[in-house]
Amino acid sequence: MAIYLERRAALRHLPCDSVAEQDTPIHGNPWLGKLSPGRSAVAAYISYVARMHLRMLCPAPSRMLFWAPSRHARGIVAGRSRADIDNGNDIRQQIAGQRAWRTARYLDETPIGRRDSPSQSNQPPGRRKSMKTLIARGAVAMLALFACAASPPARAGGKSPILIGMIAGTTGAYGTTGIATVRGAQLAVEKINAAGGVLGRPLKLDWYNDDASATLSGQLYAKLVSNGAVAIAGSPDTGPVTAQLATRYKIPTIGVVDDGGLTVNPKGPTSPPNPWVFDFGLNTFAWGEKIGEYALKHCPGGLAVLHDPTTYGDGGDFGIKLAYDQAGQKIKIDDSITENWSTGATTGLMPQINQIKSAGIKCVDVWLTPQDQAAFAQDVHSLGYPVAMFGNDETNADNTYSGLAGDLADGTISAVLTSSLHPSPEMQAFRDEYKKKFNAESTPFAETSYDSIMMLADVITRAKSTNPEDLQKQFNETQNFKGITGDLSFSPGNHITISPAQLTLVKYDASTRQWVEIKN
Repeated sequence: MAIYLERRAALRHLPCDSVAEQDTPIHGNPWLGKLSPGRSAVAAYISYVARMHLRMLCPAPSRMLFWAPSRHARGIVAGRSRADIDNGNDIRQQIAGQRAWRTARYLDETPIGRRDSPSQSNQPPGRRKSMKTLIARGAVAMLALFACAASPPARAGGKSPILIGMIAGTTGAYGTTGIATVRGAQLAVEKINAAGGVLGRPLKLDWYNDDASATLSGQLYAKLVSNGAVAIAGSPDTGPVTAQLATRYKIPTIGVVDDGGLTVNPKGPTSPPNPWVFDFGLNTFAWGEKIGEYALKHCPGGLAVLHDPTTYGDGGDFGIKLAYDQAGQKIKIDDSITENWSTGATTGLMPQINQIKSAGIKCVDVWLTPQDQAAFAQDVHSLGYPVAMFGNDETNADNTYSGLAGDLADGTISAVLTSSLHPSPEMQAFRDEYKKKFNAESTPFAETSYDSIMMLADVITRAKSTNPEDLQKQFNETQNFKGITGDLSFSPGNHITISPAQLTLVKYDASTRQWVEIKN
Protein backbone atom coordinates (compact mmCIF):
# COMPACT_ATOMS: atom_id res chain seq x y z
CA MET A 1 0.00 0.00 0.00
CA ALA A 2 2.84 2.38 0.76
CA ILE A 3 4.26 1.80 -2.71
CA TYR A 4 0.85 2.41 -4.25
CA LEU A 5 0.36 5.67 -2.35
CA GLU A 6 3.84 6.84 -3.33
CA ARG A 7 3.10 6.30 -6.98
CA ARG A 8 -0.37 7.80 -6.83
CA ALA A 9 1.13 10.94 -5.29
CA ALA A 10 3.68 11.11 -8.08
CA LEU A 11 0.94 10.82 -10.71
CA ARG A 12 -0.71 14.05 -9.58
CA HIS A 13 2.23 16.07 -10.80
CA LEU A 14 3.09 14.19 -13.97
CA PRO A 15 3.20 16.36 -17.12
CA CYS A 16 2.27 15.13 -20.57
CA ASP A 17 5.79 15.91 -21.68
CA SER A 18 7.20 13.21 -19.47
CA VAL A 19 5.38 10.40 -21.21
CA ALA A 20 7.58 7.72 -22.72
CA GLU A 21 6.86 6.10 -26.06
CA GLN A 22 4.87 2.88 -26.20
CA ASP A 23 7.79 0.48 -26.15
CA THR A 24 9.90 2.46 -23.71
CA PRO A 25 10.24 1.05 -20.18
CA ILE A 26 8.48 3.50 -17.96
CA HIS A 27 11.34 3.62 -15.48
CA GLY A 28 13.61 5.05 -18.19
CA ASN A 29 11.91 8.44 -18.02
CA PRO A 30 13.16 10.91 -15.38
CA TRP A 31 9.62 12.13 -14.65
CA LEU A 32 8.22 8.62 -14.54
CA GLY A 33 11.03 7.42 -12.31
CA LYS A 34 8.75 7.42 -9.28
CA LEU A 35 6.43 5.05 -11.16
CA SER A 36 9.15 2.46 -11.81
CA PRO A 37 7.82 -1.07 -11.65
CA GLY A 38 9.83 -2.99 -9.16
CA ARG A 39 8.74 -3.61 -5.63
CA SER A 40 5.22 -4.96 -6.20
CA ALA A 41 2.80 -6.05 -8.86
CA VAL A 42 0.53 -3.17 -7.84
CA ALA A 43 3.24 -0.64 -8.58
CA ALA A 44 3.99 -2.28 -11.92
CA TYR A 45 0.34 -2.29 -12.97
CA ILE A 46 -0.24 1.33 -11.99
CA SER A 47 2.86 2.31 -13.94
CA TYR A 48 1.55 0.45 -16.98
CA VAL A 49 -1.92 2.00 -16.75
CA ALA A 50 -0.40 5.45 -16.29
CA ARG A 51 1.61 5.14 -19.46
CA MET A 52 -1.22 3.73 -21.56
CA HIS A 53 -3.66 6.38 -20.31
CA LEU A 54 -1.28 9.22 -21.04
CA ARG A 55 -0.63 7.86 -24.50
CA MET A 56 -4.34 8.16 -25.21
CA LEU A 57 -4.72 11.67 -23.80
CA CYS A 58 -1.46 13.45 -24.58
CA PRO A 59 -0.75 14.83 -28.05
CA ALA A 60 1.89 12.91 -29.96
CA PRO A 61 4.56 15.65 -29.98
CA SER A 62 4.47 15.68 -26.19
CA ARG A 63 5.28 11.99 -25.85
CA MET A 64 9.01 12.46 -25.64
CA LEU A 65 11.55 9.67 -25.54
CA PHE A 66 13.86 10.15 -22.60
CA TRP A 67 15.43 6.71 -22.76
CA ALA A 68 18.70 6.13 -24.59
CA PRO A 69 22.16 4.84 -23.76
CA SER A 70 24.46 7.13 -21.87
CA ARG A 71 27.41 8.79 -23.50
CA HIS A 72 29.40 7.39 -20.59
CA ALA A 73 29.30 3.61 -21.01
CA ARG A 74 28.06 1.78 -17.94
CA GLY A 75 30.54 -0.71 -16.59
CA ILE A 76 33.61 0.70 -18.33
CA VAL A 77 36.30 1.42 -15.78
CA ALA A 78 38.65 4.38 -16.15
CA GLY A 79 42.31 3.64 -16.56
CA ARG A 80 42.05 0.45 -18.58
CA SER A 81 45.48 -1.01 -19.23
CA ARG A 82 47.05 -2.03 -22.51
CA ALA A 83 46.81 -5.62 -21.27
CA ASP A 84 43.04 -5.28 -21.01
CA ILE A 85 42.85 -4.29 -24.65
CA ASP A 86 45.36 -6.88 -25.82
CA ASN A 87 43.36 -9.56 -24.00
CA GLY A 88 40.32 -8.76 -26.10
CA ASN A 89 38.48 -6.28 -23.88
CA ASP A 90 37.60 -4.20 -26.91
CA ILE A 91 36.11 -0.73 -26.36
CA ARG A 92 33.40 -1.43 -28.92
CA GLN A 93 32.47 -4.66 -27.13
CA GLN A 94 32.21 -2.84 -23.83
CA ILE A 95 30.02 -0.13 -25.29
CA ALA A 96 27.82 -2.67 -27.06
CA GLY A 97 27.51 -4.76 -23.92
CA GLN A 98 26.29 -1.88 -21.84
CA ARG A 99 23.47 -0.98 -24.20
CA ALA A 100 21.23 -3.44 -22.40
CA TRP A 101 21.32 -0.95 -19.55
CA ARG A 102 19.30 1.64 -21.40
CA THR A 103 18.98 4.04 -18.49
CA ALA A 104 22.07 6.23 -18.13
CA ARG A 105 23.67 6.45 -14.71
CA TYR A 106 23.90 10.20 -15.09
CA LEU A 107 20.14 10.46 -15.37
CA ASP A 108 19.95 8.51 -12.12
CA GLU A 109 21.79 11.43 -10.51
CA THR A 110 19.67 14.24 -11.89
CA PRO A 111 17.70 16.24 -9.36
CA ILE A 112 14.44 15.91 -11.27
CA GLY A 113 13.59 12.57 -9.75
CA ARG A 114 15.24 9.20 -9.53
CA ARG A 115 14.06 5.90 -10.81
CA ASP A 116 13.64 2.88 -8.60
CA SER A 117 15.75 -0.12 -9.55
CA PRO A 118 13.65 -2.86 -11.14
CA SER A 119 13.35 -5.90 -8.88
CA GLN A 120 11.16 -8.91 -8.39
CA SER A 121 8.02 -8.58 -6.33
CA ASN A 122 8.77 -9.36 -2.71
CA GLN A 123 5.19 -9.77 -1.57
CA PRO A 124 4.41 -13.09 0.08
CA PRO A 125 1.76 -15.11 -1.79
CA GLY A 126 -0.85 -14.45 0.85
CA ARG A 127 -0.66 -10.71 0.32
CA ARG A 128 -0.77 -10.59 -3.48
CA LYS A 129 -3.82 -8.75 -4.77
CA SER A 130 -6.47 -10.00 -7.13
CA MET A 131 -6.82 -8.64 -10.65
CA LYS A 132 -9.97 -6.77 -9.60
CA THR A 133 -8.01 -4.97 -6.92
CA LEU A 134 -5.29 -4.07 -9.38
CA ILE A 135 -7.80 -2.74 -11.89
CA ALA A 136 -9.53 -0.68 -9.22
CA ARG A 137 -6.29 0.87 -8.10
CA GLY A 138 -5.27 1.44 -11.69
CA ALA A 139 -8.50 3.37 -12.20
CA VAL A 140 -7.57 5.65 -9.31
CA ALA A 141 -4.26 6.33 -11.01
CA MET A 142 -6.04 7.10 -14.28
CA LEU A 143 -8.30 9.63 -12.57
CA ALA A 144 -5.27 11.31 -11.05
CA LEU A 145 -3.74 11.56 -14.52
CA PHE A 146 -6.85 12.74 -16.33
CA ALA A 147 -5.79 16.37 -16.58
CA CYS A 148 -2.67 15.29 -18.52
CA ALA A 149 -0.86 18.53 -17.70
CA ALA A 150 1.91 19.80 -15.48
CA SER A 151 1.11 21.33 -12.16
CA PRO A 152 0.75 25.12 -12.35
CA PRO A 153 4.03 26.92 -11.63
CA ALA A 154 4.70 27.97 -8.10
CA ARG A 155 4.28 31.67 -7.41
CA ALA A 156 6.39 33.67 -5.03
CA GLY A 157 4.94 36.70 -3.37
CA GLY A 158 1.91 36.57 -5.65
CA LYS A 159 4.06 37.19 -8.75
CA SER A 160 4.32 34.67 -11.55
CA PRO A 161 7.76 33.31 -12.38
CA ILE A 162 9.83 34.36 -15.37
CA LEU A 163 10.07 31.25 -17.53
CA ILE A 164 13.42 30.21 -19.00
CA GLY A 165 13.40 27.29 -21.39
CA MET A 166 16.22 24.84 -21.89
CA ILE A 167 16.87 22.08 -24.42
CA ALA A 168 19.77 19.68 -23.93
CA GLY A 169 20.57 16.14 -25.00
CA THR A 170 20.91 14.37 -21.66
CA THR A 171 21.23 10.96 -23.31
CA GLY A 172 23.26 9.65 -26.22
CA ALA A 173 26.85 10.28 -27.27
CA TYR A 174 27.04 13.70 -25.64
CA GLY A 175 24.69 12.97 -22.75
CA THR A 176 27.10 14.09 -20.05
CA THR A 177 27.41 17.48 -21.75
CA GLY A 178 23.64 17.96 -21.73
CA ILE A 179 23.38 16.97 -18.08
CA ALA A 180 26.16 19.38 -17.13
CA THR A 181 24.44 22.29 -18.89
CA VAL A 182 21.18 21.55 -17.09
CA ARG A 183 22.86 21.35 -13.71
CA GLY A 184 24.80 24.57 -14.25
CA ALA A 185 21.59 26.38 -15.15
CA GLN A 186 19.81 24.94 -12.13
CA LEU A 187 22.48 26.26 -9.77
CA ALA A 188 22.23 29.71 -11.35
CA VAL A 189 18.45 29.79 -10.99
CA GLU A 190 18.69 28.68 -7.36
CA LYS A 191 21.21 31.41 -6.58
CA ILE A 192 19.19 34.12 -8.34
CA ASN A 193 15.95 33.12 -6.63
CA ALA A 194 17.64 32.93 -3.22
CA ALA A 195 18.65 36.57 -3.74
CA GLY A 196 15.10 37.65 -4.48
CA GLY A 197 14.72 36.79 -8.17
CA VAL A 198 14.65 39.32 -11.01
CA LEU A 199 12.38 42.36 -11.10
CA GLY A 200 10.77 40.98 -7.97
CA ARG A 201 9.85 37.71 -9.71
CA PRO A 202 11.41 34.26 -9.36
CA LEU A 203 12.95 32.47 -12.30
CA LYS A 204 11.58 29.11 -13.40
CA LEU A 205 13.68 26.72 -15.50
CA ASP A 206 11.86 24.23 -17.72
CA TRP A 207 14.29 21.85 -19.40
CA TYR A 208 13.78 19.00 -21.84
CA ASN A 209 15.91 16.24 -23.35
CA ASP A 210 16.03 16.43 -27.16
CA ASP A 211 17.74 13.02 -27.42
CA ALA A 212 19.98 14.52 -30.14
CA SER A 213 16.89 14.63 -32.39
CA ALA A 214 16.42 17.68 -34.61
CA THR A 215 12.70 16.93 -34.97
CA LEU A 216 12.14 16.65 -31.24
CA SER A 217 14.24 19.73 -30.60
CA GLY A 218 12.05 21.77 -32.93
CA GLN A 219 8.90 20.56 -31.19
CA LEU A 220 10.31 21.40 -27.79
CA TYR A 221 11.41 24.86 -28.86
CA ALA A 222 7.93 25.68 -30.18
CA LYS A 223 6.40 24.36 -26.96
CA LEU A 224 8.62 26.55 -24.80
CA VAL A 225 7.78 29.61 -26.88
CA SER A 226 4.08 28.78 -26.57
CA ASN A 227 4.48 28.44 -22.80
CA GLY A 228 5.91 31.95 -22.57
CA ALA A 229 9.66 31.41 -22.23
CA VAL A 230 11.49 34.75 -22.39
CA ALA A 231 14.72 33.04 -23.50
CA ILE A 232 15.76 29.50 -24.40
CA ALA A 233 19.10 27.91 -23.59
CA GLY A 234 20.68 25.25 -25.82
CA SER A 235 20.89 22.89 -27.46
CA PRO A 236 24.40 21.41 -27.32
CA ASP A 237 23.38 18.63 -29.75
CA THR A 238 20.81 20.34 -31.98
CA GLY A 239 22.08 23.90 -31.96
CA PRO A 240 21.47 24.49 -35.70
CA VAL A 241 17.75 23.83 -35.10
CA THR A 242 17.42 26.07 -32.05
CA ALA A 243 19.46 28.78 -33.80
CA GLN A 244 17.17 28.72 -36.82
CA LEU A 245 14.06 28.84 -34.63
CA ALA A 246 15.54 31.69 -32.60
CA THR A 247 15.45 33.76 -35.78
CA ARG A 248 11.96 32.60 -36.70
CA TYR A 249 10.44 33.30 -33.29
CA LYS A 250 12.76 36.20 -32.41
CA ILE A 251 13.60 34.76 -29.00
CA PRO A 252 17.07 35.13 -27.42
CA THR A 253 18.73 31.71 -27.51
CA ILE A 254 21.66 31.46 -25.12
CA GLY A 255 24.00 29.10 -23.32
CA VAL A 256 25.70 26.18 -25.05
CA VAL A 257 24.34 26.39 -28.59
CA ASP A 258 26.26 23.66 -30.43
CA ASP A 259 29.50 25.21 -29.19
CA GLY A 260 29.08 28.30 -31.34
CA GLY A 261 31.18 28.12 -34.47
CA LEU A 262 29.26 27.76 -37.73
CA THR A 263 25.95 27.59 -35.85
CA VAL A 264 26.39 31.21 -34.81
CA ASN A 265 28.53 32.47 -37.71
CA PRO A 266 27.48 30.36 -40.73
CA LYS A 267 30.16 31.78 -43.04
CA GLY A 268 33.05 31.88 -40.61
CA PRO A 269 34.14 33.83 -37.52
CA THR A 270 34.27 37.18 -39.32
CA SER A 271 30.80 36.82 -40.87
CA PRO A 272 27.70 38.41 -39.27
CA PRO A 273 26.33 36.29 -36.40
CA ASN A 274 22.82 35.00 -35.95
CA PRO A 275 21.14 38.07 -34.41
CA TRP A 276 19.19 36.08 -31.82
CA VAL A 277 21.84 33.59 -30.65
CA PHE A 278 24.26 34.48 -27.85
CA ASP A 279 26.59 31.54 -27.38
CA PHE A 280 28.50 30.76 -24.18
CA GLY A 281 29.80 27.39 -25.41
CA LEU A 282 33.41 26.46 -25.99
CA ASN A 283 33.58 27.78 -29.60
CA THR A 284 34.72 25.26 -32.18
CA PHE A 285 36.43 28.02 -34.17
CA ALA A 286 38.66 28.87 -31.21
CA TRP A 287 39.44 25.24 -30.31
CA GLY A 288 40.28 24.32 -33.88
CA GLU A 289 42.49 27.33 -34.43
CA LYS A 290 44.39 26.73 -31.19
CA ILE A 291 45.06 23.10 -32.10
CA GLY A 292 45.97 24.06 -35.66
CA GLU A 293 48.59 26.55 -34.45
CA TYR A 294 50.22 23.84 -32.32
CA ALA A 295 50.13 21.24 -35.09
CA LEU A 296 51.87 23.64 -37.50
CA LYS A 297 54.85 23.77 -35.13
CA HIS A 298 55.01 20.12 -34.09
CA CYS A 299 53.76 18.10 -37.06
CA PRO A 300 56.28 18.49 -39.91
CA GLY A 301 54.85 15.46 -41.69
CA GLY A 302 51.42 17.03 -41.93
CA LEU A 303 48.07 16.75 -40.16
CA ALA A 304 45.02 14.58 -40.82
CA VAL A 305 41.60 15.69 -39.56
CA LEU A 306 38.68 13.30 -39.03
CA HIS A 307 35.52 15.20 -38.13
CA ASP A 308 31.77 14.76 -38.14
CA PRO A 309 29.82 16.49 -40.94
CA THR A 310 27.69 18.70 -38.67
CA THR A 311 28.28 22.34 -37.84
CA TYR A 312 30.13 21.07 -34.76
CA GLY A 313 32.71 19.02 -36.67
CA ASP A 314 32.84 21.41 -39.60
CA GLY A 315 33.34 24.30 -37.18
CA GLY A 316 36.39 22.64 -35.64
CA ASP A 317 37.72 21.81 -39.09
CA PHE A 318 37.16 25.43 -40.11
CA GLY A 319 39.19 26.65 -37.14
CA ILE A 320 42.10 24.31 -37.92
CA LYS A 321 42.09 25.45 -41.55
CA LEU A 322 42.18 29.08 -40.41
CA ALA A 323 45.54 28.46 -38.76
CA TYR A 324 46.87 26.50 -41.74
CA ASP A 325 45.64 29.03 -44.30
CA GLN A 326 47.33 31.85 -42.40
CA ALA A 327 50.59 29.84 -42.57
CA GLY A 328 50.12 29.12 -46.26
CA GLN A 329 49.80 25.35 -45.67
CA LYS A 330 47.17 22.69 -46.26
CA ILE A 331 45.83 19.82 -44.19
CA LYS A 332 47.04 16.52 -45.68
CA ILE A 333 43.85 14.52 -45.10
CA ASP A 334 40.46 16.08 -44.33
CA ASP A 335 37.79 13.40 -43.94
CA SER A 336 34.17 13.64 -42.82
CA ILE A 337 32.84 10.78 -40.63
CA THR A 338 29.12 10.18 -40.02
CA GLU A 339 28.36 9.24 -36.40
CA ASN A 340 25.38 8.12 -34.35
CA TRP A 341 24.93 10.70 -31.61
CA SER A 342 21.64 9.29 -30.36
CA THR A 343 23.18 5.99 -29.23
CA GLY A 344 26.89 6.75 -28.97
CA ALA A 345 27.65 3.65 -31.05
CA THR A 346 31.19 3.68 -32.40
CA THR A 347 31.97 4.08 -36.09
CA GLY A 348 34.41 1.94 -38.06
CA LEU A 349 37.52 4.06 -38.64
CA MET A 350 39.97 1.47 -39.94
CA PRO A 351 39.77 2.63 -43.61
CA GLN A 352 40.74 6.16 -42.56
CA ILE A 353 43.50 4.85 -40.30
CA ASN A 354 44.97 2.78 -43.12
CA GLN A 355 44.88 5.84 -45.38
CA ILE A 356 46.69 7.88 -42.71
CA LYS A 357 49.26 5.13 -42.27
CA SER A 358 49.85 4.83 -46.01
CA ALA A 359 50.44 8.59 -46.22
CA GLY A 360 52.92 8.43 -43.35
CA ILE A 361 51.03 11.07 -41.36
CA LYS A 362 51.88 11.04 -37.66
CA CYS A 363 49.48 13.73 -36.36
CA VAL A 364 45.69 13.27 -36.37
CA ASP A 365 42.93 15.43 -34.98
CA VAL A 366 39.99 13.15 -34.20
CA TRP A 367 37.15 15.68 -33.96
CA LEU A 368 34.56 13.02 -33.13
CA THR A 369 32.63 11.75 -30.11
CA PRO A 370 34.66 10.57 -27.11
CA GLN A 371 33.58 7.03 -27.91
CA ASP A 372 34.98 7.22 -31.44
CA GLN A 373 38.12 8.96 -30.21
CA ALA A 374 38.74 6.07 -27.82
CA ALA A 375 38.05 3.51 -30.57
CA PHE A 376 40.52 5.34 -32.83
CA ALA A 377 43.20 5.19 -30.12
CA GLN A 378 42.66 1.44 -29.79
CA ASP A 379 42.71 0.84 -33.55
CA VAL A 380 46.00 2.67 -34.20
CA HIS A 381 47.50 0.80 -31.26
CA SER A 382 46.35 -2.55 -32.65
CA LEU A 383 48.09 -1.68 -35.94
CA GLY A 384 51.26 -0.71 -34.11
CA TYR A 385 51.17 2.72 -35.73
CA PRO A 386 51.78 5.43 -33.11
CA VAL A 387 50.40 8.88 -33.84
CA ALA A 388 50.14 12.18 -31.98
CA MET A 389 46.42 12.46 -31.35
CA PHE A 390 44.54 15.75 -30.99
CA GLY A 391 40.99 16.12 -29.74
CA ASN A 392 38.21 18.68 -29.44
CA ASP A 393 36.49 20.59 -26.66
CA GLU A 394 34.67 17.42 -25.53
CA THR A 395 37.84 15.32 -25.23
CA ASN A 396 38.85 16.67 -21.84
CA ALA A 397 35.57 18.21 -20.68
CA ASP A 398 35.02 15.14 -18.48
CA ASN A 399 36.50 11.65 -18.14
CA THR A 400 34.45 9.90 -20.84
CA TYR A 401 37.29 9.70 -23.38
CA SER A 402 40.08 9.05 -20.90
CA GLY A 403 37.97 6.46 -19.10
CA LEU A 404 37.26 4.56 -22.31
CA ALA A 405 40.75 4.82 -23.80
CA GLY A 406 42.62 4.18 -20.54
CA ASP A 407 46.39 4.20 -20.98
CA LEU A 408 45.97 4.69 -24.71
CA ALA A 409 44.81 8.24 -24.04
CA ASP A 410 48.31 9.12 -22.88
CA GLY A 411 49.72 12.08 -24.79
CA THR A 412 46.42 13.19 -26.32
CA ILE A 413 46.40 16.96 -26.84
CA SER A 414 43.44 19.29 -26.45
CA ALA A 415 42.72 22.74 -25.07
CA VAL A 416 40.97 24.12 -22.02
CA LEU A 417 39.70 27.47 -20.82
CA THR A 418 42.57 29.15 -19.00
CA SER A 419 40.10 30.30 -16.36
CA SER A 420 39.18 26.64 -15.82
CA LEU A 421 42.80 25.55 -15.55
CA HIS A 422 43.56 28.33 -13.04
CA PRO A 423 40.22 28.85 -11.30
CA SER A 424 39.28 32.08 -9.57
CA PRO A 425 37.75 31.96 -6.07
CA GLU A 426 34.33 32.36 -7.71
CA MET A 427 34.97 29.44 -10.04
CA GLN A 428 36.20 27.27 -7.18
CA ALA A 429 33.15 28.15 -5.09
CA PHE A 430 30.91 27.07 -7.96
CA ARG A 431 32.79 23.80 -8.34
CA ASP A 432 32.49 23.09 -4.63
CA GLU A 433 28.74 23.76 -4.71
CA TYR A 434 28.34 21.62 -7.82
CA LYS A 435 30.18 18.73 -6.18
CA LYS A 436 28.13 19.07 -3.02
CA LYS A 437 24.80 19.13 -4.81
CA PHE A 438 25.35 16.57 -7.56
CA ASN A 439 28.18 14.42 -6.18
CA ALA A 440 30.04 14.91 -9.45
CA GLU A 441 32.84 17.09 -10.74
CA SER A 442 31.89 20.25 -12.58
CA THR A 443 32.67 20.56 -16.29
CA PRO A 444 33.23 23.57 -18.56
CA PHE A 445 29.74 23.07 -19.94
CA ALA A 446 28.20 23.41 -16.48
CA GLU A 447 30.25 26.52 -15.84
CA THR A 448 29.44 28.27 -19.11
CA SER A 449 25.76 27.32 -18.74
CA TYR A 450 25.77 28.87 -15.27
CA ASP A 451 27.26 32.08 -16.65
CA SER A 452 24.61 32.27 -19.37
CA ILE A 453 21.73 32.26 -16.86
CA MET A 454 23.49 34.71 -14.58
CA MET A 455 24.00 37.10 -17.49
CA LEU A 456 20.38 36.65 -18.57
CA ALA A 457 19.25 37.77 -15.11
CA ASP A 458 21.53 40.80 -15.40
CA VAL A 459 20.17 41.57 -18.88
CA ILE A 460 16.55 41.40 -17.67
CA THR A 461 17.41 43.66 -14.75
CA ARG A 462 19.07 46.25 -17.00
CA ALA A 463 16.28 46.08 -19.56
CA LYS A 464 13.61 46.28 -16.82
CA SER A 465 11.67 44.07 -19.17
CA THR A 466 11.29 40.52 -20.45
CA ASN A 467 10.40 41.68 -23.96
CA PRO A 468 12.61 39.74 -26.43
CA GLU A 469 13.70 42.83 -28.36
CA ASP A 470 14.70 44.57 -25.14
CA LEU A 471 16.72 41.53 -24.06
CA GLN A 472 18.41 41.29 -27.45
CA LYS A 473 19.44 44.94 -27.21
CA GLN A 474 20.90 44.49 -23.73
CA PHE A 475 22.80 41.35 -24.69
CA ASN A 476 24.39 43.26 -27.57
CA GLU A 477 25.45 45.97 -25.15
CA THR A 478 26.92 43.66 -22.51
CA GLN A 479 30.59 44.36 -21.89
CA ASN A 480 32.92 42.69 -19.37
CA PHE A 481 30.24 40.81 -17.48
CA LYS A 482 31.92 39.16 -14.50
CA GLY A 483 31.31 35.47 -15.03
CA ILE A 484 33.00 32.58 -13.27
CA THR A 485 34.62 31.69 -16.62
CA GLY A 486 36.00 35.22 -17.05
CA ASP A 487 34.92 38.62 -18.33
CA LEU A 488 32.25 38.06 -20.98
CA SER A 489 31.20 40.49 -23.71
CA PHE A 490 28.87 40.62 -26.68
CA SER A 491 28.32 43.14 -29.46
CA PRO A 492 26.17 43.24 -32.62
CA GLY A 493 29.11 41.68 -34.50
CA ASN A 494 30.21 39.19 -31.83
CA HIS A 495 27.83 36.61 -30.36
CA ILE A 496 30.38 34.11 -29.04
CA THR A 497 32.07 34.72 -25.70
CA ILE A 498 35.24 32.62 -26.16
CA SER A 499 38.28 33.33 -28.35
CA PRO A 500 41.58 31.42 -28.92
CA ALA A 501 43.35 33.85 -26.56
CA GLN A 502 41.29 32.44 -23.68
CA LEU A 503 42.51 28.87 -24.22
CA THR A 504 45.50 26.90 -22.98
CA LEU A 505 46.74 23.66 -24.56
CA VAL A 506 46.84 20.54 -22.36
CA LYS A 507 48.12 16.97 -22.71
CA TYR A 508 46.77 13.86 -21.00
CA ASP A 509 49.09 12.09 -18.56
CA ALA A 510 47.82 8.53 -18.09
CA SER A 511 50.07 7.90 -15.09
CA THR A 512 48.33 10.60 -13.05
CA ARG A 513 45.05 10.63 -15.02
CA GLN A 514 45.35 14.39 -15.33
CA TRP A 515 45.35 16.89 -18.18
CA VAL A 516 48.62 18.80 -17.83
CA GLU A 517 49.32 22.25 -19.20
CA ILE A 518 51.65 22.38 -22.21
CA LYS A 519 54.21 25.06 -21.43
CA ASN A 520 55.83 25.58 -24.82
